[in-house]
Amino acid sequence: MRHKDGSYRWMLSRGGAQADETGALTLRRGVHLDITDRKHAEQERSGARRRLQDIIASIRDGFVALDRNWKCTYANTAAARLLCKSREEVMGRNIWDLFPESRHLPIYEACMRCMQAHEPMQVDQYYAPHFRWYRNHLYPTDDGIAIFFEDFTARKRLEAQIVDERERYRATFEQPAIGILHLTLEGTVTRANQRMASLLGYQRADLVGLDFRMVLGETDVRAILDDVQHPSHGGATRLVECRFRRRDGEQFWGEMTLALVPGEGERPSYVVCMVQDISNRKHAETMLEESRQRLSAFAHQLTEAIEQERKRISREIHDELGQALTRLKMDLGWLRRRLGESAQAGGPVEERVLQMGRFIDETLISVRRLATELRPALLDNLGLAAALNAQMRHMSTQADIEIQQHLEPDLPLTSEQATGLYRIAQEALTNIIRHAHARRVRSTLFLDSDGVTMEIEDDGCGFDTAVQPPRGLGLVGIAERARLLGGRAQIESEPGRGTCVRVHLPVLEGSDEAPSG
Repeated sequence: MRHKDGSYRWMLSRGGAQADETGALTLRRGVHLDITDRKHAEQERSGARRRLQDIIASIRDGFVALDRNWKCTYANTAAARLLCKSREEVMGRNIWDLFPESRHLPIYEACMRCMQAHEPMQVDQYYAPHFRWYRNHLYPTDDGIAIFFEDFTARKRLEAQIVDERERYRATFEQPAIGILHLTLEGTVTRANQRMASLLGYQRADLVGLDFRMVLGETDVRAILDDVQHPSHGGATRLVECRFRRRDGEQFWGEMTLALVPGEGERPSYVVCMVQDISNRKHAETMLEESRQRLSAFAHQLTEAIEQERKRISREIHDELGQALTRLKMDLGWLRRRLGESAQAGGPVEERVLQMGRFIDETLISVRRLATELRPALLDNLGLAAALNAQMRHMSTQADIEIQQHLEPDLPLTSEQATGLYRIAQEALTNIIRHAHARRVRSTLFLDSDGVTMEIEDDGCGFDTAVQPPRGLGLVGIAERARLLGGRAQIESEPGRGTCVRVHLPVLEGSDEAPSG
């Protein structure tokens, strides 16, 4: 009905109305109520209901409304999608008939309680037929219950992964047989595992907040931490052996590995410190070093004793046996002259005397050779260069090998060093004769900037040091002799390209080798 102000109104009339020529209504006698405001409210409610339905339909979470008989009175599109059904399949259906497996799940009991107790609830439920986790929010309504639910599978898997990672981290941190500390970049302990607490004799709670310097001996903690954090290292770990101080003051050896963990977000950078008790290993290393020193001293004494015994036997062979053979040869000459006066020339007696003379000459040569091999007199009288020169010439004659020599005389070597180099040269030359099949050998002996170097090189068959490392007794003896003399031996060889034995000895004070002329 049109109002006198020109607006239109909704009227509820009892008694009727009459329209004029313009179409306007004229009220007759009766009851007439202006219901314009009510109509506007109904229109607003209808619009709000449509907007709410549109909102519910557009949200990504599922939403269903159930009446008291568990029939679905409303389901949005997301609900149908999450439930793997169409809206037509869901609407008007009993939810437990539609999903009978759910009757045996916690979601069923939660819905019953929400319906009966009129209390909102939340329940996470895994639904095996869909291979999904659902997070359900249940709310009581006047007609039944409303359920908002979402696919919670990805988050559940993430939570399970986080729990698994946390358990792995806990196991990695707590169960190892090594102590683990977390340190700030300034060296304050922020976390410690039980093994570390046991090693240091502290309670775990007492270690947290402790300055790392309190548990180390003489090690410079600041320098180590600065070194680990240095950008040039690129996050590399640092391995340090140092002494640790227990709470009672006792110390033990530990092997400490430090690594920088860069910060992320609000978490600052920190240093992981892993400590292993190596006291037993250090004790074993000490005992091994003492044993090695005793063995080295014994080997040195044994070598010296052997050389002294060689010198004594060589001198006795040369002096006593050589003199005896020379005297015997002189007597044999005297006997031959006497027999020549009475015996028939060319007879058996004269022949036997001649044979005896030749045998004595051969024996004298063998005696001199044995005496020289035991201890060459040239080594003691003229020095190392002369002794090596004689040894090389003998080898050239014996094995038909061309020799090239450059041997410097008057080198500042002790008698022990000269003897050691001579024995090393003997061993090297023996190996050449036995195994190298060489045609030429080059020998050098010279003084360099920090000691004396001897090289013996051949053009023989050689060998591959990578496949066949120098483990033979002779090569080991060369290396050990050089070590006992305070020097080093190096063996270089390639198949088909010969072998070079290089020995370097330092110059010692009090060198007493006789000049080698």
